[in-house]
Amino acid sequence: MKNRQISGNLLSLAFYVFFLLFLIFPLYSIIKEGLSIAYIKEVFGTPFYLSGMRNSLGIAIVSSLLTILIAFPLAFVSSRYDFPFKKMTQLLILLPLILPPFVGALGYEQFFGQTGVLNTLLINCGILAFDQPIDWLAKGRFWVVCMIEAFHLYPILYLNLLSSMQAINPAFDDAARSLGSSPFKRFKEITLPLMKGGFFSGLTIVFIWSFTELGTPLMIGYNTVIPVQIFNGITELGSNPLPYTLVLIMLLFVFILYLIGHGLFGKHYGADQKMTFSSTPQELSGAKKYIPLALFLVVTLIAVIPHISISLMSVSQNWYSTLLPSAYTSRFYEQSLSHSYVIPSIFNSLSFSISATLLCCIIGVTLAVVVERVKPAGYQLLDTLGMMPLAIPGLILAFGYLSVSTRYDFLKAFLDPFKNPTMLL
Repeated sequence: MKNRQISGNLLSLAFYVFFLLFLIFPLYSIIKEGLSIAYIKEVFGTPFYLSGMRNSLGIAIVSSLLTILIAFPLAFVSSRYDFPFKKMTQLLILLPLILPPFVGALGYEQFFGQTGVLNTLLINCGILAFDQPIDWLAKGRFWVVCMIEAFHLYPILYLNLLSSMQAINPAFDDAARSLGSSPFKRFKEITLPLMKGGFFSGLTIVFIWSFTELGTPLMIGYNTVIPVQIFNGITELGSNPLPYTLVLIMLLFVFILYLIGHGLFGKHYGADQKMTFSSTPQELSGAKKYIPLALFLVVTLIAVIPHISISLMSVSQNWYSTLLPSAYTSRFYEQSLSHSYVIPSIFNSLSFSISATLLCCIIGVTLAVVVERVKPAGYQLLDTLGMMPLAIPGLILAFGYLSVSTRYDFLKAFLDPFKNPTMLL
């Protein structure tokens, strides 16, 4: 027991050093450089940066609302009714979350472009003239970004809502029904209050994710948002302090949202009561039993259409003003898989992802054992530090690492191996 406690204390100390170097110090570097009243006034007094803030907030708000409209009916139907292939739909619902949204952005370009699928469909239906196509992306890039974010993130909210709905004691609903309460009133007075914890927790993640998303706006060409402005400011780290202030503002905004979502609504009724009972979904009969399945299939199809477009683009020899490619070819795969630039890129992506996964498993499992089994002195703080990266976007941490490596010469030699994580294994 004594040796176990000593080992736990040593591991705890190692984790404190790890979090100090790779979490606290990069954040401190951002705060130190960006926390200036003059810089903050300049950011809020510059129309360019104000437009970026408004657009980022707009994307987060609209994406969250669209996510609610998509996820809520799916979770409600799945928790209340039993239907054919229900288990399959639970797998399909995760598919949009696995597929990267910035890749789908290229598919939306093909779909909404002047010679894209949508205009071609409208021309074939006689709604548009052939020589007067609509450039949907000219003024609609904001809405395209919101659509991509919503159809990528709705599984997160769906899973939170489904968990909360399934955890509600059905006796409450039965008692209200026996007293003559209408379905709408039962939903308003019973279901909605009891599921608000899961609802707001999932919605907070969706809001923060869409607010800090870099890849999708960058691929769509919608550059007047905070993440892209921060990304473009990386080249000016040594001479321009305003990118630090932008990152600091984003960090404070995300931190406040995280506290609101997980502090006020993090512990909810459903999580505490989930194991004491289970609700039984209602069996649907006749053709009605296929309606929920159709709903899931339609939503999933819409979510993966951009990725289907990308797949078709990769084998299309000619795709101009037609619903589908008019000719197919495999030469692009042959050229890319034999190109001296592409092969190292594929290898780097695989090696980075595999290395990151292994490191996450090692760090996460060891930290969980130390916090839950050994419980050394100050393990609550260690647990908090371990959860902090969940609330801090990767863009902010990456900016912090760059800041540390450019402003502190004594750390350059130490941090250089971590630029390629495969060197550590």
